Parts: sequence; structure tokens; C-alpha cells
Amino acid sequence: MKVGAILSMSGVYSTLGPAQKKALTMGVEALNRTGFTVVGKRRTLEIAYADDRSDPATTGVTALRDMSQAQRLPVIAYGLGSATYVPQLKRRPVAMINILDSSHPSVITGNPHLSLTRGGSPTYVPGCLYYAKRRLDTKKISIITAKGEPYGEGLTQLVRESARAEGITIGASSEYPLGATDYSNAINTAVAAEPDAIYLSSVTGVILPVLKQVRQSG
Repeated sequence: MKVGAILSMSGVYSTLGPAQKKALTMGVEALNRTGFTVVGKRRTLEIAYADDRSDPATTGVTALRDMSQAQRLPVIAYGLGSATYVPQLKRRPVAMINILDSSHPSVITGNPHLSLTRGGSPTYVPGCLYYAKRRLDTKKISIITAKGEPYGEGLTQLVRESARAEGITIGASSEYPLGATDYSNAINTAVAAEPDAIYLSSVTGVILPVLKQVRQSG
């Protein structure tokens, strides 16, 4: 039995794809040691991989169409890009299992063909502000967001809501273009507000360079 997986093996999200592929490979190897039964027939599992190059809207959609239409794979796992794939599933439904996305507002509630393997952003963002208030005595924060990145923008929306609920002031909210290498303008705006903490809104691979420059700024 063959299924598909569209992962970000290269590009800005390449810190995610290789680790996801390794985890999938380990799972398949463990599963295939015993095999499994479908409608009374013994099966093993095989995964066909595609690299979306961190660009679900073009490369990812091309891979999805190939897997669902040409290869006719019954299930496709993927790392990122739920908002992009939903319109495609409306035209040609196929079961898709998301490994990492937790976009807000959620895109899976209106599409029965999408499933998440982790909780959505509302399950953990409020906890960050709760912790900041009670453990770090945070009274004011600044937010730095990767502009044009749905996950990061969704996090920022939730951080604003959670900060309001916790009574935490937002000193500044700044943005930088996704794919940028110089974050000084966004950092300077955030730091100038003299916050107790800074929230970086995006996935790990995107915010690590920002975090490095934040630390270098003092």
C-alpha cells in the first residue's frame, strides 16, 4: 500500500521536512516489521515523498495534483500549507493528514478531508501568556511577526487576545518580510517599547535567525 507525503525538504522551512521524513520512515519501518491487515489482506506500507521547497502554493500544489490524480494515492501527509490545500480538496477530495500545521483561524473545521496530528494554536498560545504572567512576572510584551506567513500571523492574533485576557500590555507589534535576513527594523521597534518579553510569531526555522539578532542587539 502506497501513500504520499509532501514535506519541506528545502527552503525556509527545511528545518522541519528532514526531521518529519525521518520520523515517518521510522514509523513505517516499525509498522512493516509486522505488517497490517486491510479487508482481510496482509499489507505493508510505502511512502512516496515530494519536496514542496517550502512553497505549498506552487510546488506543493503540483505535488498534490500528481499524487492525487496521476498516482491516485489514497492518503497524503504533509507538513505545512493547510490553507493552500483546502481549495484543492474542494475540487478533488483526498484524505490529507497534517503533521505540523496549527493555523488560526483553523482551516480544518470546514473540510472533512483534513486531519491534524497535533492541537491547534489555541491549545498552546494562551498557555505562553499565562506562564509569562505568573512565572516571569511579565507585564508588557512586544510581538515580532513574519509578515505573509499564515501560521505566524495567526499566532500574533492569538497572542493579542491572550495578552488582553491576562492583563498584559502589548508595547509594540512589528513585522518583517518572510525570507528576509535583516530584522533590525522589526527588532528596534520591539525593543524600543522596553518590554519584559518578546514573542516571536512563526515556526522555529523562521524565528531562530530573528532570535539571534535579538540577542545580538542586547
